[in-house]
Amino acid sequence: MEELNNINKLYTYTSMTELLASMMASPGWVRVKQGLTLKQEIEDRIKQQDNAATTADLIPLSTLIIPDNDDAKLDDKVRELQHRTENFMHFERYDNSNKKHEWSLVKINDLVQDWDALYKEFLESENREDFLAEHFLYNKEFLEKLDARILSSKQDAVQSLLGKSSYKEIILRPWQDEVVGDMLNTSKSNFLLSLAPRFGKTFTVLEYVKQYASKNEGNFILVPASKNLSSNASFVADYFEGGFNIHGGFDIITDGSLFQDEDKLIERLEKVIPKDSNIIMVTDEADVASHTEISQDKIKNILENFNVVKRIAMSGTGIYKAAKIFKGISEDDILFKAINYSELSEYGSTELVHRHFYNVRYNMETMVNDIKNNLDALGKDLSIAQNKKLAEILNINQAFEMPNTFKQLSKYLAKYINSEEMEMSLGLQESDVVMVFLPGTMKKKTLNKFVKVFAKENPDLETLIITGDETTNADAQQDTKDKIQKMKKLNDDRKLVIFSIGMASRSYSIPEIRRVIIMGDGLINSPWYQKSSRCLTYDFSKKHSYPEQHADIIRISFEECSLASELFLVENETVDATENTLIKMKRFLKRNTFIDVIHGDDYEDFDMGTLNYSEINAEEVLDTVLKYTDSTKYIMARLWEENLIIDESLAKKDTSGKASVTKSVSLSVPNIKNGKVTDAVKQITKGKNGKLTRDDEKALKVYVNILRTFPYIAKAFDLTYDEFMAMDWENFIAIPKDSFLENMKNHNFNATVKSIFRNIENNDEKISQKIQEYLSLI
Repeated sequence: MEELNNINKLYTYTSMTELLASMMASPGWVRVKQGLTLKQEIEDRIKQQDNAATTADLIPLSTLIIPDNDDAKLDDKVRELQHRTENFMHFERYDNSNKKHEWSLVKINDLVQDWDALYKEFLESENREDFLAEHFLYNKEFLEKLDARILSSKQDAVQSLLGKSSYKEIILRPWQDEVVGDMLNTSKSNFLLSLAPRFGKTFTVLEYVKQYASKNEGNFILVPASKNLSSNASFVADYFEGGFNIHGGFDIITDGSLFQDEDKLIERLEKVIPKDSNIIMVTDEADVASHTEISQDKIKNILENFNVVKRIAMSGTGIYKAAKIFKGISEDDILFKAINYSELSEYGSTELVHRHFYNVRYNMETMVNDIKNNLDALGKDLSIAQNKKLAEILNINQAFEMPNTFKQLSKYLAKYINSEEMEMSLGLQESDVVMVFLPGTMKKKTLNKFVKVFAKENPDLETLIITGDETTNADAQQDTKDKIQKMKKLNDDRKLVIFSIGMASRSYSIPEIRRVIIMGDGLINSPWYQKSSRCLTYDFSKKHSYPEQHADIIRISFEECSLASELFLVENETVDATENTLIKMKRFLKRNTFIDVIHGDDYEDFDMGTLNYSEINAEEVLDTVLKYTDSTKYIMARLWEENLIIDESLAKKDTSGKASVTKSVSLSVPNIKNGKVTDAVKQITKGKNGKLTRDDEKALKVYVNILRTFPYIAKAFDLTYDEFMAMDWENFIAIPKDSFLENMKNHNFNATVKSIFRNIENNDEKISQKIQEYLSLI
């Protein structure tokens, strides 16, 4: 790695003062200052130059790093070449004689649409500074184009002068620095990283590999090996964007996807990896299919065929799944690092989006009555079957299964997208782009029908649907960016509403999104948490105008939900009654806001309650959370995607043990005969559409309720946990032991069962109650 004094850093900045003067004296051009620093950080150097000659805040633009160079006059040489091109001119400052030659004029009239009309509007505007702020200095698209123009011209000049490549400066955030330091300061070879969504995991790993390679001998190659294609693509894109191909001291494999057949994967890697190479293998979003047996076999094949010196598995959620990648490896050789989103606020950085949660509950009966009234007004009658189906609606997920509900559901949704009254009442952030996730049980065909109704009811909103048609989240991200840019070019100032079921819930970053709405009842789990994070991308183009940025996360449902408690449990995967957990709870409540909104008989009316940190007792909230961990809902949330083996007959019982009216049984639920798993057994798993069925949910609910009675059955027979697990279950316990023991191999299920036994209420009344509950379930 080069020493700091061998790195030349070229920088550029402008300001409102310079832009305003440019618009009057040199229309179509903007003044920028271009300098260099050898020893200081660029940000510190620019701060020093905030002098009387430029009174407005300085806006940094292009930064360029030239390794192994200490020429203090390099910026003069670069400017001289720039000024020979059509997009740059020299500007002589007479108000600053010391640095008068360091200024340039950059052409901008071709970077905006219809310059002549825009310039005329500027001249006629009452407040010219506000106009320039909106259209130029705080306009993300314009700044990106200006930055790209200056950067490319500098790179061309450096290449011409020195015959070498240069790269854009990437500055790690404090939390990224900490993780890189921890990884470097250990002799362990395996890293399990549970890092919050929007942490910046990719650049963290790239910087670690760079520094590790600089401290060790040999040829190093980074192999992104994930089942998540977007994650692999992100590593490759950031590798080149960050200039690691120039200064990193390591190479990268562009295609290590675990989707490939094992033979093809190894064959492809052997063609591009020299035999003497040291491999660092990274698996991002490791909780998404990369932890399965099939993926583990492919990873094992890589380990057997190449010299893998370091392995990294990381995820923003579900780290217990990611841990399966290190199955068979001693914990002593694994560095585990966990930082959740609330903890990021402790690092003192302003480059963090603050979260505001809104738990919105509509009255289900109100919706049903509104639907009937609307149809009556149209002179339409509901059939007997339609009336019955409406009467059977229990939650918002089921409501989306009836097209008759779409119009009313559209009203509920639009109220939190396009109502100035609601925005003012709740203090919602302005958001030109709103992302909406609809229930995960919904089919693509239903999604399209609902959005069609929504668009018809709200013509003043533009819509975009994201589905599996985009193939990857990276494709979805690009489609969204293209849509936003197209709307700007057409001067379409409507809000853009992006609809999805589950696509784009990971590896999808759109800074314009400042509001996410999740419509659906049920579990606050890892997928929900990932969806909620889509509005947390920090918008660096607005850093100087809005250094502190905020976003709104809105849950709309028919069911009650203790959002703060449930979210805390997702963000902190291990919770206990210790001082450390209490500290986490206090931080969580202080760094996030929670507001409950309840709509009554008239959906236009609502009551609002705020969870105020200064007025609440963290100990009481933690006590509530701990009690919730022993609830069926919480346990179902933890086990929802664990591919457990469960008897299909459980889907035919409700929580009271009575036969359900539902006759259909999902094929994904296994058959178990005589207490043994038969050849026909299938695990509860996602179907072709990537979703679990309602029968799966029923079966899991009854299964969990039976599990929760186990400690009390053991207590009634004076058995310890180990004795209960060792006993013969046949003709005694409703859950076949063979399938139960198979499920116990699952880390999360195993931990859940042990937790159920730890949380037992040891009194005769509770034991009797649980025994009666168990008898009602069998």
